[in-house]
Amino acid sequence: MISHSLHHSSRRSSKLISGLLGLALLAMAAPTVLAQPTDFTEETVISGLQQPIAMGMLPDGRMLLVEKGGAIKIIDPSVSNPTAEVYMTLTNINSGEERGLLDITLDPSFSSNGYFYVIYTPATPELTTVSRFSHLENSGGTTSRGDITSESVLWREKWDGDNGHGAYFSCCHFGGTLDFGPDGKIYVTVGDKFDGQWSQDLTESAGSVIRMNADGTVPNDNPFVDGPGGNDDYIWAYGLRNPFRSRWDVATDRYFISEVGGNVQATSWEDLHLARTTQGGGVNYGWPYCEGPYSNPNLAVHFPLCNTSLYEEPIFSYAHANQTPQAGSIIGGLVYRGGNYPSNYQEAYFYGDYATKKIRYLTFDSQDPTVVTSDNLFYNSPGQIVALEQHPMDGAIYWVNIAQGRLHRIKYDIAAPTITQATATPQNGLAPLLVSFSGAATGGTGSLTYTWYFGDGQSQNGANVNYSYLNNGLYTAFLEVTDGS
Repeated sequence: MISHSLHHSSRRSSKLISGLLGLALLAMAAPTVLAQPTDFTEETVISGLQQPIAMGMLPDGRMLLVEKGGAIKIIDPSVSNPTAEVYMTLTNINSGEERGLLDITLDPSFSSNGYFYVIYTPATPELTTVSRFSHLENSGGTTSRGDITSESVLWREKWDGDNGHGAYFSCCHFGGTLDFGPDGKIYVTVGDKFDGQWSQDLTESAGSVIRMNADGTVPNDNPFVDGPGGNDDYIWAYGLRNPFRSRWDVATDRYFISEVGGNVQATSWEDLHLARTTQGGGVNYGWPYCEGPYSNPNLAVHFPLCNTSLYEEPIFSYAHANQTPQAGSIIGGLVYRGGNYPSNYQEAYFYGDYATKKIRYLTFDSQDPTVVTSDNLFYNSPGQIVALEQHPMDGAIYWVNIAQGRLHRIKYDIAAPTITQATATPQNGLAPLLVSFSGAATGGTGSLTYTWYFGDGQSQNGANVNYSYLNNGLYTAFLEVTDGS
């Protein structure tokens, strides 16, 4: 007597999903998916952080998590249940309102020189500061530390004051991001301190993009260099309200500057600006005179001083009006170049919104990467997002929720084909026994290949095959379906 016990499996990448069939097909449960579109999953990597506001990615995949109050934590997100160890803590810090430890970036030659850079608002002096520190590898893993004694102050904002006000006179709009451009210079974004007049004043740092050499000196080719006094020689571009997050896409010489919009719901816009090193700087982005696209039919009414021939138009904008919840707060962002997401997401620009709690992505014209062709919802309700980064190893996008103290990642869920039929006729009899096997499957991302394993060491390709058992016994037959990847 021959009896068969059927199994089926679907495989894609390293996943293997199988279920004992017996005489009935076992339905495979779909993964729980929280993201939009539905082939991504969101995970909480670590919680219990204190106002996480930025991330730095070490070349080997470890992460530096920046907390607004001055601490930097180190974690290894590749392990199960990662723990956060204190990497370094800045104690001379004013973290009130929108001030604090704001961003971190690694030197392009970090692997050889161990330098990393932070932007923060010290308690004294009350001037936004960029400093360089050294990494201590120690025994690796989460034992590595930043050397607090190695601080080298590279830049402090130029601020002459307003009617006796110090540089921290306002609640808000301190920027700030720092990043290396393709020219090897450091670029820093500084907010207008909640007063738009400063973004048009070239003698102050507020409301501008700052450009400096890696040692903190002024590049000779900065557009407003005029020596002692006069202009702030570090200014590279200006006319910005609150460029809280900005990032270079070094591969294409594109600098994405996300500018948080105004507070009047009916008229305000979130803007994304694009700069290039080939422009040479000197661009005025128009705040407080302009906001939103120049195609806005209400531009002359809402922004009557916007001279479109003088100011640079954003490449992409979205209005506060009709948003739910109200207002908006754009959090840029990154050009995706990882290996985890499908090809249609490659070179898309991902950005978040702190207020509307969404992550979206833009696509660009294949012939002109400065032209946006679509704006798409990627993930809904991620909480109060303040930073997005792509992991250098696993290719997932990570984001931090400042209010809930969490680090999250969004991974592409590599979905296996689903077998819808796996039958054998007859299921028992005496040898020699000819059995007809029939299989069917759906899904996957490529053409499907069927392989029947008969349980006696033999196999055969094909959805529908016949096989003769020559000896009596109990055999477990398997059907495997793969989409080739």
